[in-house]
Amino acid sequence: MDVLPSYLKHSRWFESRYQKIRRTHVLKLIDYSSKDRNAYITLLEVRYESRLPELYQVCMAFSEKTKTETITDEYPQSIICQAKIGGVEGYLYDGFFDPEIQLRLFNNIVNKKRLLTGNTTMRFIANKKLSQYGQDAEDVKPRIMNMRRTNTSILYNNDYLLKIYRKLDKSVNPDLQLTEFLDKIEFPYIPKYAGKIDLQNHEHAIALGKIQEAEDYQNDARHYFLDFLQRYYETVQMRSDDAEQFPLKGLFTKPIAYEEMEDEHMIEILNMVAVEQVRLLGERTAELHAALASEKEDPEFYPEEFSLHYQRSLFSSFQSPVREVYHTLERKYDQIPENIRDDVGRIFPLKHKVLQVLKKVYSNKLDIMKIRTHGNFKLRHVLFTGRDFVFINFEGSPGKRYSQRRLKKSPLSDIASIISSFHYIAYEGILKNQNIRKEDINALRPWAEKWFHYMVQIYLRAYLDRTNGNRFIPENDEDFKNILNVFLLEMAIHRLSDELEAPSERILIPTICILKIIEQYDD
Repeated sequence: MDVLPSYLKHSRWFESRYQKIRRTHVLKLIDYSSKDRNAYITLLEVRYESRLPELYQVCMAFSEKTKTETITDEYPQSIICQAKIGGVEGYLYDGFFDPEIQLRLFNNIVNKKRLLTGNTTMRFIANKKLSQYGQDAEDVKPRIMNMRRTNTSILYNNDYLLKIYRKLDKSVNPDLQLTEFLDKIEFPYIPKYAGKIDLQNHEHAIALGKIQEAEDYQNDARHYFLDFLQRYYETVQMRSDDAEQFPLKGLFTKPIAYEEMEDEHMIEILNMVAVEQVRLLGERTAELHAALASEKEDPEFYPEEFSLHYQRSLFSSFQSPVREVYHTLERKYDQIPENIRDDVGRIFPLKHKVLQVLKKVYSNKLDIMKIRTHGNFKLRHVLFTGRDFVFINFEGSPGKRYSQRRLKKSPLSDIASIISSFHYIAYEGILKNQNIRKEDINALRPWAEKWFHYMVQIYLRAYLDRTNGNRFIPENDEDFKNILNVFLLEMAIHRLSDELEAPSERILIPTICILKIIEQYDD
């Protein structure tokens, strides 16, 4: 359908919005109509000019204009196009935004419905607690959640959250699989699993959605720490401290604890609540990785040893992104904001050194285990409840096939990802702060680096203390330094590639990371 590419491109959950769509093709239509709605849950194959096809889920619904006022007023992003069907004028829209369809999805789950469609069955599955809730609840009200996610989330009475998977795959969904596993071993720091929706035939089951108990949380960890950062920068601006007076102490590869800091300014300025919470997050991350490494029988989850062959394959996977990002950087260099262009230009002569550092991933056989990981571990994928942290969104890296996302890795790849996330919010606290003048940004950069430097060390120290003795962390200091730096560099290259899509001042963040890592290996 000609209208679908335009709709997809403007949908936040569509992962490939920067790719040129060649055509869309309906693979499966599941009749989900009611007496008031014509609706079809649609599996849509999207073909591109220069990448492999992808599978997406849309609920194609139609209703006459007079009956879609709520949708058009509150969720205009759900409108696909105006249409005239059977002489009736109305709108073709995404039915997952429709409260009537949302409520039917919930009722079908709690009642464990089955919808037969050709040679496949759409299964709605609920655990006992959710089924009982469905029987006891008198008035269930759905509400779409306004989240910047690759999926669509629907909240029911603030009690249950249904995640509709938009991008689909015919292999096992890592988010659903990891949630079920962690629920089975009673890991306490995820929302409790309650059920799912899938499409099953004799060959495979495609996960369409997952429902969990809704967490009563204050904020995601990104916004939680950004609040501390706003107060931090306000304090810095009120004082007249010299950021260079106390040199940075410690390294990510040899992190110090808060008690070992010698920077009098930072000891006075850092909020102790933030310090304790970042320490707690480090401990909870360690417990998550220990839980994911705890399986002894299931081949999908039990830890596996690193091998030189695997280590070489890692390096091979790094080379192409490095070449591509340097090519793109050269092509788009003039589009980088002029005030930071020279800073970014410093990485031009470092391509060989970048590859040499990445090559250290197989400089010797690493005596560590690879395990299942979170896969896309960012501060926005952690919720703060007011007392503790809860992990969400185990889908893995967008853009990759489910089979790739389920591959076992070093958990230090997760650590590199969240370190990058801390780096980004340190600068976001400056760049998006309306109380900071543009001309003051450069003066605050050293303070952003200080906050990032020490908060990450506190996080890492807590993580390493809690993972002590686990075989997924190298015991040898040099091995730990190399493998963490390799994953930090991989993440920085990935972030640099993302920033080059539309260059802004944020491109400075992965640039600084690359420069700092290379500096550690300069003779």
